[in-house]
Amino acid sequence: MSEYQKSREQLKRLFKRLIISQDSFDRGMEIVDFTEAQAERDKNINFVIVQPEDTPYAGYGWRIDVDHVDNKGPTYGPRDLDPVVNTALNDGRGEKFRMYDDDGILYYEGRIIHVDGYEAPDEGFEPLDDYGTPNAGAVDIHYRNPKTGEWSPL
Repeated sequence: MSEYQKSREQLKRLFKRLIISQDSFDRGMEIVDFTEAQAERDKNINFVIVQPEDTPYAGYGWRIDVDHVDNKGPTYGPRDLDPVVNTALNDGRGEKFRMYDDDGILYYEGRIIHVDGYEAPDEGFEPLDDYGTPNAGAVDIHYRNPKTGEWSPL
């Protein structure tokens, strides 16, 4: 276990929710309480959301930013969305995704955040499983590579 992981595990016991900047940790640990003001100052921070083990919230959250099917405003999920994840999504954070139907027609564009330590056999498919397929029959999800800008199916 790395020093970062050991320290993060110790901090989990001390704080209910926190965000740690990996970049800041490498220069000397900096704990950042997630507030609207902090989020505004550090939009590009490499962050980690940590939940206590007994949390009632999901280990992920997603937001549909653009609905090409019904043209309605933002949609969030899942039902047990962590308020900290919700705040991060509202601040524009998260990994970008697109959902398509079986003809390759774009249905939804959005973002997802996975909480630190969240593991699932279908990780990355949550927006599709929770919303895209049951709501409109979307069958494919693509993620944007932040380095190249290209979209790739999961």
